Amino acid sequence: MQVWPDRQELVARLTRWMDETRTEVDALEEHAAARGAAGGDGGDGGDGGEDSVDALHAGNPFEMVAQVTALRHEIKLMTKAARAKEDRDESLILSVRAAIDELRAAAAKESPAADQAARPLVESLIDLDESLRRLRDAIEKARHRFEHDCQGEIGTYAARFDELFATQPWWRRLLCRPWYRAIKQFTLGETWKSQRAVFDGMLEGLALVSSRLQRAMDEQAIVRMRCQGRAADPETMTVLELVCDTSLPAGSVSEEVRAGYYWKGKVLRFAEVKAVGRA
Repeated sequence: MQVWPDRQELVARLTRWMDETRTEVDALEEHAAARGAAGGDGGDGGDGGEDSVDALHAGNPFEMVAQVTALRHEIKLMTKAARAKEDRDESLILSVRAAIDELRAAAAKESPAADQAARPLVESLIDLDESLRRLRDAIEKARHRFEHDCQGEIGTYAARFDELFATQPWWRRLLCRPWYRAIKQFTLGETWKSQRAVFDGMLEGLALVSSRLQRAMDEQAIVRMRCQGRAADPETMTVLELVCDTSLPAGSVSEEVRAGYYWKGKVLRFAEVKAVGRA
C-alpha cells in the first residue's frame, strides 16, 4: 500500500526550496548588476547577464505556482462546464424519451379509431371479393352446362345434316361427299367456337377485376382463409353441418359455404363450413 508523506513535511520542503531559489535569484541579480556596472552600457557581458536574469525570471517558482493555479482553475471551469453539459444532455434524453412514450401512447389510442374508421371499407372489399368468386363459379358452371348441352345439340345437327345429305341422288352424294364433310365440320366447329368465346370474354374481364381487387386487399392486409380439406378450427370456422365423406379424414372441411377472412392477422369474419363427422 502506498504511504503518502506528511503534509507539514511537504510544506516545509517546498518552503525551503522556494527560499533557496529566491536567494539564488537575488544573488544572480546582484552579480548581473555588478557586471553591468563594470562593463558599461554596451558590453557583451551586460547582455549575457540580462539574458541570465530573464531566464531565471522565466523559471520563477512564483510564476510557476501562478500558472499551475490558473491551470487548475481552468480545469475546474472545464469540469463544471462538462458536468453542466452532461446534465443538459441527460435532461434532453429524458425529454426525448417522454416524447417517444407520448407518441406511442397516442398511436395506441389512435390505432383502434383508425381501424374502426377503415372497417366499412374492409368489409366492402370482402363482400366484393366473395361476390366475384361466386360470380366466377356461376360462370364456370354455366360454361360446363353449355358444353354438355352443346355437345348434344351438335350431335342433333350432325344427324340432321346426314339426313338431308341422304336425300340427294347417289351420284351427287358421290361427287359432293368431300365438300359435305368439310362444310359439316366447319359449320359445327364455328358454332362451338362462337359460343365459347362469350364465356371466355366474361371470365377474362372478371379476372382483371379480381386482380385489381386483390391488390387493394393486399394493401389493407386482408387475407382469405383456406379451409377446404383442412381440419376444422373452432377459433376461425363455424361448422354448419356434419357430413359423411369417406374420402376425407374425420374432422376435416368438406365444403366451404361462406369464406372467412383475416384482417391484420386477426379474424375478421368466421368461415362457415361443412365438416366430415366421425363414424
